[in-house]
Amino acid sequence: RKGQRIQMLQRALGLLEGYYGKDRADEYANTLNVLTTMAILAGEVGDFGTVKELSERAIVVQRRHSGPAHPTTLMSCCLLVCSQLKLGEVSEASGLLDEVISVAEQTEFMPAL
Repeated sequence: RKGQRIQMLQRALGLLEGYYGKDRADEYANTLNVLTTMAILAGEVGDFGTVKELSERAIVVQRRHSGPAHPTTLMSCCLLVCSQLKLGEVSEASGLLDEVISVAEQTEFMPAL
């Protein structure tokens, strides 16, 4: 069932890339929502390489458009940390987690991390 949802989201991503253009698709909220949802589902089925790839892609745009302290940016960073840990990339995960905690502590709100 999750595999079917991932396939549907991959199709949706392809449609968005076709509509907006592959080079510009990530600039739109619809695409970021699909990327994040795909990353979450990929994690649920144990595909942590895909979680890492999709999270990294989303983080670049989220930091640029929403800033590093935005809850969705921090959530994507946490997804990336989890994928890095599952892939054995402990030092990378530790560094990013330190960054996320530092950013979250400096904000007026504390998202559920």
